[in-house]
Amino acid sequence: MKTKMCVLALLAVSALSPSLLGQETPRGGIVNGPKAGFNIAAPDGWVLDTESGKHQDLPCVLYPKASSWSDAKTVMYAKVASPQWEGVNAFVAWAIKGMEKTHGIPKEKIASGKTKDGHDYFINEYPATKTYSQWERAGYVQLPQGVAYIVLSSRDQASYRKDSGALEKVLKTLVYLEPKSETASGQAYATRYHQLLDQHAEAQIEPLLTEWREKAPDDPDAWITSANYYFNQRQPNISTKKPSPGDITLTSKTKRI
Repeated sequence: MKTKMCVLALLAVSALSPSLLGQETPRGGIVNGPKAGFNIAAPDGWVLDTESGKHQDLPCVLYPKASSWSDAKTVMYAKVASPQWEGVNAFVAWAIKGMEKTHGIPKEKIASGKTKDGHDYFINEYPATKTYSQWERAGYVQLPQGVAYIVLSSRDQASYRKDSGALEKVLKTLVYLEPKSETASGQAYATRYHQLLDQHAEAQIEPLLTEWREKAPDDPDAWITSANYYFNQRQPNISTKKPSPGDITLTSKTKRI
């Protein structure tokens, strides 16, 4: 009788708390953007983690089991390109140009194929250089109104050779998702807005805010963020510096200020 009771107790515990028996972390994860999103799964031997990369604006990271995001010799991360990029070729050309000084010229389209739901992907390889020690490759996917990309990065060539095949395994699990909700879209727009502010990319901010209001007219954050931005832009800036052409100056009888 005692043996039966122990077995029943173990079954009850396993039903209520599977984690107590060493259940693995879920292998699937969703990445959302303002115009598109996707779902991917971790390949065998890898962990998909939706928490560790958040402080780096990485909603979904992967690394081999028995390691972590911070100490793994090879990692991957998945993102949706910024909303101004809807075409994969234009996005990749822009990325290559921006990385050229440190990464050099990549080996383009070393592999290609289709995602789980039939979207085309291709992979570029970015070998280590004198100015950049990481060995990397990136997979790019054209989605409706958006671009998905997944980057694999290794600390050394040996790890890269061992792990680089995992990228294509992840790409083959990818499934396109339409933006889940206006809330999800609003969060992505807000993230992009703050990135542009940090980059002082004023020329891109107003188009982004306009698109945000048009795509999510019922999102109060779209209107509040826009109002705050335009209000701050129109605040007078009082300075003692020498005025530039077109500046308004104030003068007194004794001194111009």
